[in-house]
Amino acid sequence: LGIVLLFLAGLGPLVAWRKATGSKLLRAMAFPVGAGVAVGLLQALFGARLGYPPVVEPTEIYDTATGTVLAWMSAVAPGVSFATCAFVLASVGQEFWRGMRVRMRKGEGAGTALVTLVSKGRRRYGGYIVHVGVVFMFIGFTGAAYDVEQESALRPGETMDIGKHTVRYDQPRMEADPNKRMIFTDMTLLDKSGNEDGQVAPGKFIYRTHPQMPTTEVAIRSRPAEDVYVIMSTVDPSTQRGTFRIIIRPLVAWIWFGGIVLLFGALLGMWPTGRELLRDEAPRRRRFRFSPATAVVGLAILVATMIAWVGVASAQNDSSSSLHAGSVVINDPIERQLFGRLLCQCGDCARLPLDTCACGWADDKRVEVRERLAAGEEPTKIQESYRAQYGAAALAIPSDEGLDRALWAVPIAAMVFAVGFIVVLGRRWQRRGVAPRASTASDAGEKLEYDSRLDAELDRLEES
Repeated sequence: LGIVLLFLAGLGPLVAWRKATGSKLLRAMAFPVGAGVAVGLLQALFGARLGYPPVVEPTEIYDTATGTVLAWMSAVAPGVSFATCAFVLASVGQEFWRGMRVRMRKGEGAGTALVTLVSKGRRRYGGYIVHVGVVFMFIGFTGAAYDVEQESALRPGETMDIGKHTVRYDQPRMEADPNKRMIFTDMTLLDKSGNEDGQVAPGKFIYRTHPQMPTTEVAIRSRPAEDVYVIMSTVDPSTQRGTFRIIIRPLVAWIWFGGIVLLFGALLGMWPTGRELLRDEAPRRRRFRFSPATAVVGLAILVATMIAWVGVASAQNDSSSSLHAGSVVINDPIERQLFGRLLCQCGDCARLPLDTCACGWADDKRVEVRERLAAGEEPTKIQESYRAQYGAAALAIPSDEGLDRALWAVPIAAMVFAVGFIVVLGRRWQRRGVAPRASTASDAGEKLEYDSRLDAELDRLEES
């Protein structure tokens, strides 16, 4: 559903005049569609080499036909998402170029034409910039399909390979303050050549008031291409042998960058004109009134706060963030999938999945489930009995029965409806635009009509 909405965000600028016929719409879509197809082909040819294949291994949520359909959709989603992002960027870029081209015919340079175009039509082009921000955020969302996760037990000096990285376990160390004991494990990230690429120090905090509930501190190393999360599960005090869980999440930084671009576009679109500012400065009753200037100040503060927060987060990449769930070592993929679907029912923790909850109740339940698996019981039967014992809320996934199954059909139905609506709308425009005229004269006339309308619109913006 999100990809369909993203596609509509790119389609909207192409029909902004509300008088587009089918032939005009197809002509306007030629370049954006070509860009999307080109990106799709490039990803199919080179994506796997770069670590971003268009199709990923599917993960079934349910062991039913519904799960198969959803798994297939999630498998092809990365390629479709990147192609749609290219379509939207090309669509927005084409609108900027068309406006610039009209102004450049009046003798303005490219830079002057762009600045003047945006300043005269802030609401329109600010909205287009918002679309660009959404595209960047979708690039970050798509990166979740390429997450890599691995667990390993290491002694000081040993290394583990994950993705394009090698992680070396250097040494454990302990610190203390009046409130807690802190156990850290110093680790070094190495590149392909074996050179150091940064240090991280995951740890555990043991508070004096709650020594039975240590918190796990996740070390994060952020880069534009990916974020690396290093989690320490356990460390043996006598042998210094540690168990670590490392997660690589690509393109996370693009979400933050897209958010900043989105806020900039919103700020640009809501920035008051000189006439509005003068009107706000006129005498008025001495009471608070919400004005465009107020909105601008609020958005400016929000943007500044977000940028400052991102800067602080970037400066603390080698520090830790708190994860109160703890860490659980699970090597069997069947166990990991099953434990991820079962929520802890101890009543004291935050109802975390059994693959992350480290409380005593969760430990006992994992032992029980492992014994049932070893006895040959099917995971689906264990899941059903868990639900029967603790209720539907004890599962981390929605039910695939009755009306709950229909909820999964809503996004699919919405996608089919959106595609059908676009097809019907395109055919109506096509019938409306059919006329017996020569092809060459038609192309020239339509181009002249579009340029005239765009020129008139820009003139109207300059006068306002």
